[in-house]
Amino acid sequence: MLMLFAFMMCLSCLSSSAIGSGVFYACSDGTMSPGDFDINKCTNFGFNDIIQGTETITGVDTSIDTSEDIVVDPGTDLLVVGRPLGLDDEDPNATFLDFFGNGKIQQPSGLGTVAHSVTSKAECAKICYENEVEMLGEGLECNGFVSDGFSKCILYPNPDTLDGSSLSGGEKSYGLKVTRTGEKFVPFSVLKFDTDLVADSYGRSSGANGEYGTPWAMGPATAVKCEKDGNNGLLTGFMARSIGDKSGFNYSCLMTGGISTKETTTTSTRQGQRNSCGGKSKGKKHDGSDIGYLDKHEVNCENSFISSWTVKPTGGWKNGSMTVKYACTKDMETPDQMSCEDYETEGNFGSRPCYLSALADTDHRVRCPINTALTQFKINDPAGKISYRCCPKPVIGGATTYNTRQD
Repeated sequence: MLMLFAFMMCLSCLSSSAIGSGVFYACSDGTMSPGDFDINKCTNFGFNDIIQGTETITGVDTSIDTSEDIVVDPGTDLLVVGRPLGLDDEDPNATFLDFFGNGKIQQPSGLGTVAHSVTSKAECAKICYENEVEMLGEGLECNGFVSDGFSKCILYPNPDTLDGSSLSGGEKSYGLKVTRTGEKFVPFSVLKFDTDLVADSYGRSSGANGEYGTPWAMGPATAVKCEKDGNNGLLTGFMARSIGDKSGFNYSCLMTGGISTKETTTTSTRQGQRNSCGGKSKGKKHDGSDIGYLDKHEVNCENSFISSWTVKPTGGWKNGSMTVKYACTKDMETPDQMSCEDYETEGNFGSRPCYLSALADTDHRVRCPINTALTQFKINDPAGKISYRCCPKPVIGGATTYNTRQD
């Protein structure tokens, strides 16, 4: 007891001078008389020694456990023992995001497939990459997805986006950066175009004998051409459109950079006469049907892809001729010729269609399935239909990214 009392007295007397210096002195010889106090009998020791001494005296465990990280709970500003902040929020599927590029605001092309019971963007990436959900469309695999970062997950069969489209509600689209075999995708963007309109037909007037179809009036105005800002593309479909008494085309293309083309022209044939549609009002009928003459003109790029085509009339409206000028991709061919498919349109516009407006119906629309593009077509073959061939689009290559519109 005397030793304890001496220690406490020494600590009390010297604490005022020790504060600020962080050093304490304690005497342990049991001296009770101030006159007998000797500083040399005291031991110089640090803060940890004080703590250890206190533990010895009081029996309280004052040791610091450093076996676990100490973190600050931002809600209480208190130190608590546990895992470092942020680790509890890490998604185990986060590594699958590395397979996909940065999020875009554009809508992916193709038909989406909803994945249910998804809780995060990373989980959606995992489902897409591992093809855990059967896609809408035979033989398709997931190559991209749309996510809002939480429960929304829509899977798409390719990484292509629709130019000019925009997602909403915080949603973004993500496409695979490379194929599952590690090869680079050709980054396509899907664009839709409209040609100019030309006179579809004129009614009878003084001196005129019948009406006329449009090969005589076509040409550059109705050119179907996959080109924008110096970049070329692959034609994936087209359909005639009519507004009032004028007609033209709308069409869609897969656009990317680095595509060169080569032009070809079909053999010249009759284009039909201005007054050939419907025949003369008097006398014998003409044998012409203007749009029907296109059955003599096949656009065929073989294993390459159609990039553009247009009817090129020559001569006047009477007994004139026409050719079809088209361009094929020069250095880009389908990677899988055996998977090309032949199709024909559903409707029947007749064996002797006079006007371009005769093709202006969804039943006469040429449209390739997802991930394919046109390599060949022929109007009015078989009679009343358009036959066409679609081949798998290029998947890998060195093409540069096509800059899509943001409007």
